[in-house]
Amino acid sequence: MFLMKGISSVLLFVLGGRQHQDARYWGRLARQPSSTSTSTSTSTATKTMLYNSAGTTAVEEEASRTTIEICLSPGCVADGANEALLKLQALSATSVSTSTSISTAPPMQVVPGVCCSLCGNGPVAKETTTSNSGSGSNSGKSKSHRKLNTNQKLLDLLLLGEEANLDPNQRAILEGIDLCLEGDKALSKKNYPQALEKYAGGIERGMDAAIELLVGDDDDDNNNNNNNASLQWLLQALCNEASTKLQTKDVDGAIGSAEKALELSQSSYAAALEVLQIAHQTRGNNDHKELEVLEALFVLYEAEAEQQATATTTGSRAKRKKISPMEANRRRTLGFRLSRLQAAAPKD
Repeated sequence: MFLMKGISSVLLFVLGGRQHQDARYWGRLARQPSSTSTSTSTSTATKTMLYNSAGTTAVEEEASRTTIEICLSPGCVADGANEALLKLQALSATSVSTSTSISTAPPMQVVPGVCCSLCGNGPVAKETTTSNSGSGSNSGKSKSHRKLNTNQKLLDLLLLGEEANLDPNQRAILEGIDLCLEGDKALSKKNYPQALEKYAGGIERGMDAAIELLVGDDDDDNNNNNNNASLQWLLQALCNEASTKLQTKDVDGAIGSAEKALELSQSSYAAALEVLQIAHQTRGNNDHKELEVLEALFVLYEAEAEQQATATTTGSRAKRKKISPMEANRRRTLGFRLSRLQAAAPKD
């Protein structure tokens, strides 16, 4: 019942009324293909077919793909697994397209993973390389990496070389992430001025570089589904910045940060819609805008539920996401809010 005007409202929300849009970033992102949530398959094989002049298959080339799964068990999270995941996802998008020293390395995909039974050694990553032998059969090998608790260890995992020799864009992204993580620490201590300073600095340092690397890698079909994952650190920082601004009564600033996250995600990031809904409800003078946000949000919730059902059917462990009772109650409350706003909305 939450989707009575879902499709039309989503289109209105995406196309209209963004007071804080930055045309420079929108122009860049307009060239990107539509992105979806992070793919979480544990391994994939890519087959390259070469054709002769007669149009028949001449050669079948062996290809491989490497998937890195980051353990997100409570112990590894306490050891910094979430931070490692953000950095690896952001830098993995650059590992093939920007580093000439590793141009022959197989493409890498970084995804949330499950427990590797290496408690106390976090952050832990499981690296799986799957190749196609050319005869239709797949072969693969796996290995685990422990204590990925420094930037250099993460760079080594992605074959990016020494931190001192990083590409300028890669360096900007890494430094931007580190600043935003400092903002997270300040926010957890309710030091809102310091948190805002760190978020602003980190976003300014890394946003241009992150977007340029994604736009430069648009032609690689293997990366089309990973744009949100590569920008996860930036989307998260913008949403946390928006939440911090709400704490300091800067509602307009919060809306600006949340809308920027929504723009960068091509309207596919639920957290941006969630904080945007809070901001509009706090402002209290635009029920129509809040209604559009809520309808767009529940479209994403429905898509997430379908993905979870597919993951359960296919047995993909890493793709499953259990909704906590607190989260379920929060969504139920938002559903009641949506129903009330829909009932009060002028009828066409």
